[in-house]
Amino acid sequence: MTFLINIFFWLLSGLLKYQSSTEQNTPFT
Repeated sequence: MTFLINIFFWLLSGLLKYQSSTEQNTPFT
């Protein structure tokens, strides 16, 4: 079960990174 949870969080983090990289009109850093 932990393996599936790890994959889920990995995909979630990747999605968040992709969103933040596409929306560069909002300075996050």
